[in-house]
Amino acid sequence: MKIDWDLIIKIVIPLLMLLLGHILDRVFARKPKLISYLGHVSAFTLNNENQTQVFTHAIVVRNTGRETANNVRIGHFVLPSDYQIYPSIPHAIEPIPRGGAEIVIPKLIPGEQLTISYLYFPPLTWDRVNSYTKSDEAFAKILRVCLLYTSDAADDLLCVDLGGRRTIKKKKQ
Repeated sequence: MKIDWDLIIKIVIPLLMLLLGHILDRVFARKPKLISYLGHVSAFTLNNENQTQVFTHAIVVRNTGRETANNVRIGHFVLPSDYQIYPSIPHAIEPIPRGGAEIVIPKLIPGEQLTISYLYFPPLTWDRVNSYTKSDEAFAKILRVCLLYTSDAADDLLCVDLGGRRTIKKKKQ
């Protein structure tokens, strides 16, 4: 059986060019690219007569793309009344029809990063606050980051995922 190299070349070369084009488009495309990750999670017990517990966490949103991201929306199952955006930028709060609220940031330029810190009380926990991050162009990539906890706020788990799920990596005894 003789191999028809001419036919193989006619099939393989266009496929390789298609793959190369796709890779180059992903690398050099001028578009926004949002990433988001959990900055910290912690719990404090205040030194008062009620021993009040206070929870706090922060998320970081960054545009790592080459174009401005428009109408960046950070969705919340529950938006705590006490939150802070750093650096302070113009934003709006819009209700979500099926419940919850969004923080809407009109523009996030390439390389710009912001941190949203939340302060709230039990029974609300960090995984019941944030739901998604997106812009007019696309959803943000949610990065899973291992955190060093400053308290028992996460039930002795080592890693968490901003998407509201816990990545289970138990400590070795």
